[in-house]
Amino acid sequence: MSAVPLRGHLLARSLYGEIKAAVARIEVEGGWLPHIAVVRIGDNRDTQGYARTLQKAARQAGFGFKPVQLPATSSADAAIAQLKALNAEETVAGILLLTPLPPPLQTARLHWYLDPDKDIDGAHPENLGRLMSDSQEALVPATPAAGMALLDQTGLELKGKEAVVIGRSLTVGKPLGLLLLQHHCTVSMAHSRTTRLADVASKADVLCVAVGQPHLVTGKFVKPGAIVLDFGTTYLEAGVTGDCEPESVSAQAAAFTPVPGGIGPLTNAMLMRNALQALKRRTQLNPGSVLA
Repeated sequence: MSAVPLRGHLLARSLYGEIKAAVARIEVEGGWLPHIAVVRIGDNRDTQGYARTLQKAARQAGFGFKPVQLPATSSADAAIAQLKALNAEETVAGILLLTPLPPPLQTARLHWYLDPDKDIDGAHPENLGRLMSDSQEALVPATPAAGMALLDQTGLELKGKEAVVIGRSLTVGKPLGLLLLQHHCTVSMAHSRTTRLADVASKADVLCVAVGQPHLVTGKFVKPGAIVLDFGTTYLEAGVTGDCEPESVSAQAAAFTPVPGGIGPLTNAMLMRNALQALKRRTQLNPGSVLA
């Protein structure tokens, strides 16, 4: 068996096209261009690179881009004041606070000060609560949303399927488990400290890995014919790699998201889709079929 690669590029391109058309209608009908605001605090190289990637994504989706740079010495009060200002700015459709933050700033505390309806990565506790309660008003974290979109591309009927999520972060693992439950999977949550992890994983029809440990999962973790979603992204000298060992996993799985090229390209498109959903919530304009 050789797994079908699930690549996010084509779906992302389609989404960007639909979003761009909808944003253009908003600009024409409303007379203003919605912007994506990205807040960086400090000089972390990873956030610097990601900010550039987000600028490209915003342009592909037709949004304006508003970069906000604060010094690493910024106090929590200064960061909160900046977030509140962006919350109040009418042309800002979505806000992203890039992490990691320089100490002693606390990510969880600052997320409370995002407007939940501009929080396009679903990090605010209100959005997480909406997701927990199956509310259609939730802005879903972009990375698990991207994984679910690729899973949908396989055509697999999820109802009644066994799903195992390895990873319990608030950004991927936990929301992903909730999304799978919404699709009527039987979900097991595991992590890097789970006893006999390979035995737990090998029961899954859908195996999702989001731990951040390169090549943690090998073929012995994979039930023959399973679909494997690799959310891992670790930068090594040889390049970026995922949480799955690609050769042995691909030999067992029916479909597999490669790293790079799988879920990653679709994640930023999902952020832009969330921004469009947020706009629909805040305006009387109809952003279009992409929200269906």
